[in-house]
Amino acid sequence: LVGGAVRDKVLGRSSKDLDFVVVGATPQYMEFLGFDQVGADFPVFLHPVSKDEFALARIERKTAAGYHGFEVDFDTSVTLEEDLVRRDLTMNSMAIEVDPKILKTGEMVYKNASVNDIIDPFGGGDDARAGILQHTSEAFAEDPLRVLRICRFAARYNFEIATETLLLMQEIVDSGEMDALPEERVYAEFEKPVHMYKSTVVPGIVKEWQNNDPGRGHVAGYELEILHLGLPFMSAFMKPGKGGWGRELADSLANYDNMA
Repeated sequence: LVGGAVRDKVLGRSSKDLDFVVVGATPQYMEFLGFDQVGADFPVFLHPVSKDEFALARIERKTAAGYHGFEVDFDTSVTLEEDLVRRDLTMNSMAIEVDPKILKTGEMVYKNASVNDIIDPFGGGDDARAGILQHTSEAFAEDPLRVLRICRFAARYNFEIATETLLLMQEIVDSGEMDALPEERVYAEFEKPVHMYKSTVVPGIVKEWQNNDPGRGHVAGYELEILHLGLPFMSAFMKPGKGGWGRELADSLANYDNMA
């Protein structure tokens, strides 16, 4: 078990989405067990009973700009730690070993139920409990969508972004890599309420990526817009002539769940 479910377990929260990494298996073996492969680019499979996602442990290497500019290696020799190190944040780079019978039954049973038995090679548990969003490795910069995702995490959990991670995010923006993002990936980050207005660091991160271009997916009821004048402008916009500060402004912002 990897990803958000492990993070939420550490934080004492419930989680509906379960994602698994399988070490030492092949696509042929997964298909033999009845799994359905999702997409052609990555070795991700749906369990025939539970419909949970099972991905083969993999290594990704950046080869070109954009979302598809990766070379993926999912050889059976890839280790769990090699898979975890490519993930975005330390708090998302943890795992819990489960009984391998899950591959056949779809039923998850922990080998060890204690939080102390979590596999945590990068200190994600400590970062999560401290409320810090820290990138796992320099591989973070290989996927520019992570800039938006970290902003969303900061607002969702009210966590602080580590200084070195913040600087890396700004480098990604300055590099122009975000222009290569497919519109469907941009939209997906805002499909659910993101409450980015709760995070005071967001404008400083994404201020350079400002064009609202319908061709890039910033439509369909959701708008990604950076307010260069900040909260004073927002206050005047929402409550003309009244100032709009305090509870009135907070209540108004709360009505814009998908606002960045």
